[in-house]
Amino acid sequence: MILKYSTNGHLNQDNLYLNSILLYNSFIICLSFVLQTRKGHHIFSSSSYKTLFKMNKLFHLLAITVCCFSATTLANVNITSPPVTNWGIWGPFQRCPFGSYAQGFQLTTESFYGPFADDTALNSIKLFCGDPFRPDTAVITSTVSPWGEEGNIYSCYPGFLNGFQLRVEENQGSGDDTATNNVRFYCTNLPTPNDYVEGDGLAFGSWGQVQHCYSNQVVCGIQTQVEPYQGDNDDSALNNVLMECCDYSKPANATEDVKEDSSVLIAVNPKFAFAKKDQ
Repeated sequence: MILKYSTNGHLNQDNLYLNSILLYNSFIICLSFVLQTRKGHHIFSSSSYKTLFKMNKLFHLLAITVCCFSATTLANVNITSPPVTNWGIWGPFQRCPFGSYAQGFQLTTESFYGPFADDTALNSIKLFCGDPFRPDTAVITSTVSPWGEEGNIYSCYPGFLNGFQLRVEENQGSGDDTATNNVRFYCTNLPTPNDYVEGDGLAFGSWGQVQHCYSNQVVCGIQTQVEPYQGDNDDSALNNVLMECCDYSKPANATEDVKEDSSVLIAVNPKFAFAKKDQ
């Protein structure tokens, strides 16, 4: 039995350790079988089996050590919004190019058209894998809905996104459902870990549970659950979000600290970040 890796192709540390133990234990069992004759007499002395037992214990200790070390270098973690609503299909997973991480975001939101219209609120989340205001910066989005307009571009540069929180409207029954309305992102260069950058979505619903990457990780990928067009029925567009957290290692030639002086950050809603209207 071999345990599976994570769905995004990155090693799961628990599975890495268990696979190592399963494979080695299989080897020990086979070797023990070979060391016996057909009559059940042992080819080697009891001291040989004691040595084999010690080797087994040593391997377990080595496997634990390797897994603990590699936990900071191999394991990417997925953080997912708690499913207040659960309509739609999970779109394709998109990841920043190798060596780059999410450093800004932009929302596409449909304005509120009144109680008799079919409103959808948040339609897509765009992540910038680098400085959001450079024209060559890679962009990732997963699935997007066709309604709404792009809002402000919010930047954490030179810091990185390392957590998020969704504002979601619960199931309205026979009323109009909008599902996810807005997003807050947490950044490595904000004054405190509790500070965030709030997007310019709508205000229906309530803020859910905060999802954070580990302290040595930042956001590097995104996958969204979006309800397809429902025709004459109620549309809700974006429902849930999954973010991938990757280990971040500061480049050897980097001179700037990830923690930027908060005095140069611009207040937005009224939190801290750089904001600029997309032209």
